[in-house]
Amino acid sequence: MRRRAAQSLTRAEIFGDLQSADNPLGVVNMGIAESSLGHPDLVKRFNSSLRLTEQDLTYGDSWSGSKRLARAVSELFNDHFAPVVPVKPDQLMFGCGVSAVVDQLTSVICDPDEALLTARPFYNGPSKVLVPR
Repeated sequence: MRRRAAQSLTRAEIFGDLQSADNPLGVVNMGIAESSLGHPDLVKRFNSSLRLTEQDLTYGDSWSGSKRLARAVSELFNDHFAPVVPVKPDQLMFGCGVSAVVDQLTSVICDPDEALLTARPFYNGPSKVLVPR
């Protein structure tokens, strides 16, 4: 087996340079949280109807997410829902994914000896994050 494996093609020979613009049919690794490889193409495509920057495709520019998104969402809430007390951008926080948001929220509102009740059916991702705590 070792001899056969040593003679086999390497990953680079099979897939080529996955990061190269000359490899448009390359494999996209969905196992990473963020990939900047496609940002220029995504921005160009989205800007045909939106005004995005490459930073809009990342985790944001502050600890609470994107400042630009917070301004836009607060304007949307205030214009559409007309709350008695206007929503300010600094009152909003954004997270990447349900599991991360639930984990962050429960670490702030729950004590270590408390539990959460959820209705069924429910997505089991957060439970994998919360149970070890």
